[in-house]
Amino acid sequence: SSAASDVYKRQGKKISSLTDIEKQLIISETKSVSQSKTQVQKGLDIVDALVSLELVNSKSEARRLLLAQAVKIANKAVPLEYIITEKDYKDGLLLIKKGKSLGVLHIK
Repeated sequence: SSAASDVYKRQGKKISSLTDIEKQLIISETKSVSQSKTQVQKGLDIVDALVSLELVNSKSEARRLLLAQAVKIANKAVPLEYIITEKDYKDGLLLIKKGKSLGVLHIK
């Protein structure tokens, strides 16, 4: 298991308890996309997030996984219509899990 997935397993403790080095490790070892503060404030459709993180090959694959409750944020299944907003980010990071794959959105 990678260091990033080990850190993800600790997410239950709170992302705020991660050190800056652990946060950088997650970003560097996983598929990650940075978001501007403006983009975060507008909100991001979960389907678009999965595609931009390359956790799926298509929007239809993303929809199928969401309907099967196979995508999680903060260890909770995400519904198909979910819009990612500022409240989903913890200390500038948002971890999205698809099966054993991990993607990270971070605020630049």
